[in-house]
Order: sequence, then C-alpha cells, then structure tokens
Amino acid sequence: MSIYIVTGASRGLGLEFVKQLSTKGNTVFACARNPDQAEELKKLVDNKKVYSIKLDTTNEQSLKSAVDEISKHAPNGVDVLINNAGIALSRKTITEAGKDELLKVFETNVAGVVETTNTFLPLLRKRGKEHTKKVVNISSILGSIGGIDVQEAATYRVSKAALNM
Repeated sequence: MSIYIVTGASRGLGLEFVKQLSTKGNTVFACARNPDQAEELKKLVDNKKVYSIKLDTTNEQSLKSAVDEISKHAPNGVDVLINNAGIALSRKTITEAGKDELLKVFETNVAGVVETTNTFLPLLRKRGKEHTKKVVNISSILGSIGGIDVQEAATYRVSKAALNM
C-alpha cells in the first residue's frame, strides 16, 4: 500500500481522492485549511489510515507544521503528493477582475503548489528507491490553452493554465 498527501481535502475532488484512496488500504494525509469544519472529512478520520492535517498552502509556517505532523506518522516518507488545493474567487472576465484578485488566486493556485511541492519533496525523497514517488498537480479543463470559449472565471483559468505549463 502507498502513502498519500492530498491538499484541498475538505470537499470536492480532494475529499473524493481521500475516500477512494483510503478504501483501497492506503494511508492518506488529508490536508485542508479548516479540517475541523469538514464534516465528511471528519468521518473518514475514524479510519486508522486517514489523518486530518491543518494546512494553508500559502503559509510557510503552516507548511512546515504539516511536514512535522506527517513525519510523526510516516517517518519513512510518502509516495505521492496530490496538489489539489485551489480557489476561484469569482466568475469575472479578465477585464472585470482586478490585479488583487489575480494575485490572490495565483498565490494559492500556482505559488501554493510550488511551495507545497518544495516543502514536501524531502518526504517523497525519504521514501526510498524501491518506491515510485509522484507529484500530481490537479488542473482543470478550464486551464486548457485552446478549444474552450469561456470568458468567465478568468483568474482561475489562467492560474490553472500556469499549472499546465
């Protein structure tokens, strides 16, 4: 069985990743900004292989605390990091959304992914050569460069496109 870290685990895709991975006998560290407010996630923590970890991917101290907490339960490292945390602040077009919104979305959806990966990399490297280690970045079809004629949610779309680069 493998050991996973899933960010953005309180709802949506992240929560579903935790559910699916944990039912297959894997150990899962379910990371969320407010895990105490995630009722469905709390139910999964009753499973001895699911750990709820408080994590804000935009906060350096929060990232370090998460590494410390995960290291207590997985001293030999982890196999997979799933960068799922992300935000969409509005459905505005690029001309309606301002610089502040763009920067806030990029802070979480792009810089947060880079910082999370860099911070958790030692845990992945620690796992050993016999284990295949992976980093999975969750993007969106809305981040595709072409083929979609959608003007809304522009800041979200460009942030997800950045992950595809």
